[in-house]
Amino acid sequence: MGYLEERWIIEKNVPIPKPKGYTTTFPWPNMEVNDSVFFIFKNQNKDSSLPLYHNQETPIRSSAHVYGTKNKKKFVTRVLTENGKIGLRVWRVE
Repeated sequence: MGYLEERWIIEKNVPIPKPKGYTTTFPWPNMEVNDSVFFIFKNQNKDSSLPLYHNQETPIRSSAHVYGTKNKKKFVTRVLTENGKIGLRVWRVE
C-alpha cells in the first residue's frame, strides 16, 4: 500500500477524543427561511466545461446539506448567472 507506512503498531487503551462539533465558515446558521446567498465562482470563463463549476460548487452544496441535516433545516441550490457573474445561489427553504 504505497500511501501508508508499511508497519503498523497495535496499541491498547488509547482514548478516543471527543468530537469537536460542527463549525462552518458559511452563513447557514444566520439564514432564515426564504433567505438566500449568492456565491460567485472564481473562474468566470463562460466557455469552461461544467465539471469546472462542479468542483467549485460541491463544497458549498455539501456544507449546506450537512448543516441542514444536523439542524433539521433544508437548503436548495442552483448554478446561475447573475449580473454577468456565474455562481451558486443557496436558498434556505425550511
